[in-house]
Amino acid sequence: MNEYLNFFSKIFDFFGNMGKSFYKTVIYDNRYEYILEGLKNTLIIAFFALLIGLILGIIISIIRNNYKENKKNKILNFFATFYITVIRGTPAVLQLMILYYVIFKSVDINIVLVGIISFGLNSAAYVSEIIRAGIDSVDKGQKEAAKVLGLSYIDQIIYIILPQAIRNVLPALGNEFITLLKETSVASYIGIVELIKASDIIASNTYDYLFPLMIVALIYLILTVGLSKLLAPISPFLSEEIYRNLTGLESVHLADFPKYNEAYINEEIEENTLSQNIDKYYFFFTIALIIVSGNIFTLFKSERY
Repeated sequence: MNEYLNFFSKIFDFFGNMGKSFYKTVIYDNRYEYILEGLKNTLIIAFFALLIGLILGIIISIIRNNYKENKKNKILNFFATFYITVIRGTPAVLQLMILYYVIFKSVDINIVLVGIISFGLNSAAYVSEIIRAGIDSVDKGQKEAAKVLGLSYIDQIIYIILPQAIRNVLPALGNEFITLLKETSVASYIGIVELIKASDIIASNTYDYLFPLMIVALIYLILTVGLSKLLAPISPFLSEEIYRNLTGLESVHLADFPKYNEAYINEEIEENTLSQNIDKYYFFFTIALIIVSGNIFTLFKSERY
């Protein structure tokens, strides 16, 4: 009987300790505000860095494609290729530290702005390759037809090639934003309070890393899964809208493109639902198992000694 009482006593102590730990690390002294600030900075850096990356990426991809098609702007193509090689060949955290500790060393600048610039420049190299692949995916006959009609290279890019390229690579651009969102976790190296830094500040004050890290992991999971689910059904319709706005054509219909129609999207979503749910529940089960195992081990160890 005493063994059962001891067992249930340990269970109650376990949940009591979990509640105390959560209160100490999250609620007490408004420590959750660090996480809210980190979430705000993470979203700001990711969003504006993607805008910079998208604009620069399109420009770089056009420069490289122009050289490939017309053998023009050789010098610009050299610098564009060199830029992509350097950015893709070095870690994002190293680029961030060079930008902050070397380039902006003597400049009074907002630290979040440094993060936006650094991640924007990093994203531009990858976006340019995505856009360039989209440009190459456009049917060669359309390019030749545009030349026969007497369109200049810029007109070809603006009205014929680029709209179709963006439509083709929009899902890849969505994945780039998700990747960029997770890459902002290294911004703490220069003191930016993003999600990882927020959890570290809380843990350094409480000496308890469990809940700060678990909450941050849950936030990242919600953001990435939420964005993936949001982009999956709307990207085909959004890509057609972009095509119409850039070209001014009204004759494009989703029914003309089987892989973009609603029936196909619904079918794909239904097929992937089971695997996504398994991955989601497996993650939460693993986290719960780690928490329970760690606390039970601590309780038995403390009683033993």
